Amino acid sequence: MKKSLTEQIMEDFLADVFSNHFRPGEILSERMLTEAYGCSKTTMREVLAMLCQARVLRSIPRMGYEVLLVAHEEARDTMEYRRVLEVGYLRRNFHRITPEVLESLKQCNEYCCNTDHSSGIGSHWDSNAAFHLELIRAVGNPFVEWNLRFVLDVQKRACVQYLSKRYDAVNAAKSMVNHNAILEAIAAGDVDAACKALEDDLSVFIK
Repeated sequence: MKKSLTEQIMEDFLADVFSNHFRPGEILSERMLTEAYGCSKTTMREVLAMLCQARVLRSIPRMGYEVLLVAHEEARDTMEYRRVLEVGYLRRNFHRITPEVLESLKQCNEYCCNTDHSSGIGSHWDSNAAFHLELIRAVGNPFVEWNLRFVLDVQKRACVQYLSKRYDAVNAAKSMVNHNAILEAIAAGDVDAACKALEDDLSVFIK
């Protein structure tokens, strides 16, 4: 499905936030953003309203829009939410993971492992997120997938803000080791082991 102009601008703006083009605490004006993204004021106001609702920006009357920092508490809370969401749905819908879904997960994991993450934490996060989205897709519930995407975007901002200076591509690759354990457990039909491996994978970030 083709993205609307509002969705595309929203995506482009978030990409600029993830790349630190716009930094936490920076004040942005509606006029500057309208010119930067080449859209009408009406479209930009729709985008800004959604970004404020998603707590990416905060509207400051007569000043503009402040780029918000993701609080440590919010980052921890979103990960706890992910643990309940992902592990819960995996356990409840384990029977939905067909051989075709498992093969798709294996390909996704192979891409994660073979991707060059030296360009920064954003690349690492995107490939890791792709695996988790592929796994949640097995439940066949678009609303659940949408919720996970939203939470992943919040967490990506947190990672860029807090971990970019400490990012190590070699250690980042090691953080995906639990993906193999998840896949092995799924292949063996062991729901308890799959859920445990998924929980271990998420616990890496909870800390």
